[in-house]
Amino acid sequence: MASGGVVSVATIAVVVFSLAVAIASLVLNIVILTKVNNNNNYPVTTAPDTNTTPANSLTTQISTLPPTSHMADTASTTVAPPQSSLQTSPTPPVTAPPATTPATAPPSTFNPNENNCPMPSPVSNSSAYRDAAAFLLSGLDETTSPCADFYAFTCNTYLKNTNLTNGQTRLGTYLQSQIIVNTQTGDAVRNVNVNDTAISATERITKAAWDACSKYYNSAGFDRSADVYSEIQNLFGDAPFLGGKLKDGINLFDAAGAIEKGHAVPNLMFSWATVDYKNVSQNALYISQPTLPMPLDFYIKPQFYDQLKKRVTGIAEMMTAFAQAVNKTVDPGDITKAATGVVDFEVQIAMASWSDDLLRNYIQQYNPYNLDGLNKAYGGIGWNQYLTQLFHGVADIKDYQNYNFIISQPPYFSWLSSIMTGNLVDPNVIANYIIVNLLFDDGDFIGSSEMSRIIREYDYVPHVIRAGRGSRRVGRRYNRMLDNDGPEVFCFDIIMAYMPYGPGYVYVKSRGDARNTVSANVQQQTDLIIESFLEMQSTLTWMDDQSKQAAITKSQNLFKNYGWPSWFGNFTSDPADFKAVDDYNKDYLAIIHFYNLDPIQYFYDIMLTMKRSFEDQEAMKLLTMPADR
Repeated sequence: MASGGVVSVATIAVVVFSLAVAIASLVLNIVILTKVNNNNNYPVTTAPDTNTTPANSLTTQISTLPPTSHMADTASTTVAPPQSSLQTSPTPPVTAPPATTPATAPPSTFNPNENNCPMPSPVSNSSAYRDAAAFLLSGLDETTSPCADFYAFTCNTYLKNTNLTNGQTRLGTYLQSQIIVNTQTGDAVRNVNVNDTAISATERITKAAWDACSKYYNSAGFDRSADVYSEIQNLFGDAPFLGGKLKDGINLFDAAGAIEKGHAVPNLMFSWATVDYKNVSQNALYISQPTLPMPLDFYIKPQFYDQLKKRVTGIAEMMTAFAQAVNKTVDPGDITKAATGVVDFEVQIAMASWSDDLLRNYIQQYNPYNLDGLNKAYGGIGWNQYLTQLFHGVADIKDYQNYNFIISQPPYFSWLSSIMTGNLVDPNVIANYIIVNLLFDDGDFIGSSEMSRIIREYDYVPHVIRAGRGSRRVGRRYNRMLDNDGPEVFCFDIIMAYMPYGPGYVYVKSRGDARNTVSANVQQQTDLIIESFLEMQSTLTWMDDQSKQAAITKSQNLFKNYGWPSWFGNFTSDPADFKAVDDYNKDYLAIIHFYNLDPIQYFYDIMLTMKRSFEDQEAMKLLTMPADR
């Protein structure tokens, strides 16, 4: 990610609202929990642990699935409605004491500074905070006691007043805020002339990508199956699940690198350039385990076995649909076997990967090498072929052979090197796995609407979204969010993922003078959070003075990039003002060319341009630039 600003996806206008919701929610929870702690009539109970019978090997179970295209069991869950009143034990009768003259209560002498209680920060009276408070209060169900059902108390009214559209299973404040931002960004570019060179290229590219996307998903689409199949044949020889053979001497890392470069779909590993956090004067390429289509727990814990069966079903349906699209006849049993093999390989990847808990340990994830070091440490991996593909058009081998490559999960790469060296996994299975990921990503351009149905029914999320941004995987998610809100809204979810500084620039510019007020408010709230944290820390008796001082020093030296990159300029119509942002996004210019040819027929080419440019500009080019935090 380019430096100079924290936010690339332009949710600036809702930042204050989101912060206000978080702070108001925290205050509300403290008040409610205080009430709960002071009320002894409702003790907290915990459900006993239930023992589950360990499942047999997931690989064995998957391998025994029958050859059918619909194997996923459908599970339903019934949730008992929350009780609207408390049930209490009857109170035995008591004799009232004789009446006495009530004493006058002394005046309150509460002092928040007593017992080291920190003074609260001033409460903002701004409209944003009033709106946030009203939003929180509107969701409360005061007919339910928080001591009996805290979730019902906080959410019942919100759920009652919220209508989920057909097929929508979740809705939250973040989603609602994102819909607002996407809608406002669309309004900002709606009247932009794509060919008016007096307007910044960034705005014109964003308009072309958004308008083409909206028109494509409002149409019947355009079949590009032949183009997808041609690329598969060039890289692999043929798709094994179609009955084809891999080409002689194939190097799977060459194919994996080409697909990661051209489609932003990592398969066997995932690479991202960012600052070297042990030497901030340079940048480094962090090479990590891939992010699988489902969370790791779904692959390795027996209670999620139904998810594995569903995954096999989805892959089998996708393989069948692609075969029909390219006029291939395949045996259903062979398809099921191939799909099972892909999921079996994904299970092996999951078992070799680090969980999210281990990914929080950044010290263990810092293992630097140069190119020679990589080849010596993990000789079974085709580093030369993989990196040649990634750096194509970015840097020559004489340059990148001495770059700093950081291996983030050594056990995973040891496993990957071992299975390649020992030929422990059938190359046809690995090829099918790579091709499957490509087909899911290109599903909207293959055949009829069947492929689109499959990727939505099985909740396919592009790797760039489920992996998050950078080595710390910021913003990752495993679910599709905006499919039911119309193309004009969900198309920005796609464009923001692959061209973050396009919609980001458009949105911030559209906010006018209000953007500076919002940025200042964010800075103020961030400073207050840090200040409150340090006040709280000062009351802790278990921390010694040296540790407290270390925390203070850390907070004083935090990098604080508020708002947007400085190279966004002043948002004027002067070409010199938007030159920097246009230079940054120049790799995306071909989008305008394809848009002018035909926005629907060439939308696949527009997507490929966004993906390739994203890989170059966001994931790789930082290695060729000076470090700048």
